[in-house]
Amino acid sequence: MCDFGGSCLPLWVVALAKNELLDDEKPRDDDQSEQASEDSQSSRKLAEMMVILLKKGSPKILDSVAGVFLSTLKLALQRAEYGVVLGLTRFVCVRLLGSDSSASEKLHLAHDSLRENFFEIDKHVMDDLVDSEESRQQLESAKALIRSILSDV
Repeated sequence: MCDFGGSCLPLWVVALAKNELLDDEKPRDDDQSEQASEDSQSSRKLAEMMVILLKKGSPKILDSVAGVFLSTLKLALQRAEYGVVLGLTRFVCVRLLGSDSSASEKLHLAHDSLRENFFEIDKHVMDDLVDSEESRQQLESAKALIRSILSDV
């Protein structure tokens, strides 16, 4: 078992990020894909319930949870797990923070973490730390999602 600060990311966060990316993929016609789809639907429903509860609850809790996801995003970036970076960015920016910018402006930790991650992602792209065009595109997509929330980057 890996500890959080070591070389492994929490499995449930990785699963959450990968589920975000599954929305863009075309379904395959095989038995493994069918089982994965069922597992993915269960995970997706759980994530949707979590989002609903976080949005109904205290903004401070939402801010803290977003901060945890964004800390994990930073670890994924350091480990060059760019699919996880994109999935977590999409989850935080689209599902948690969404388009309600007036409500999300109160989330100082989330905004500060997003800003910091934006510049880290940009550094990876600019310093040619990515190893493929697909990875570069994932990071550019993550930056675009962050820009949709933060107007000053």
